[in-house]
Amino acid sequence: MEGAFVLYVSGVDPNGQRVLIEVFRIYAHGRLEAVLVFEYPPPIRDLYPN
Repeated sequence: MEGAFVLYVSGVDPNGQRVLIEVFRIYAHGRLEAVLVFEYPPPIRDLYPN
């Protein structure tokens, strides 16, 4: 993901658990691209192991 920022969208389920909704790459020219689950960067995988 070199040259891109990562943005993630999360929420809270009815039980109060944090849930990951989507992860995006944002490139320097503004293009937004969804990230496939197996490409999530380690910090996000660690926050949302399920």
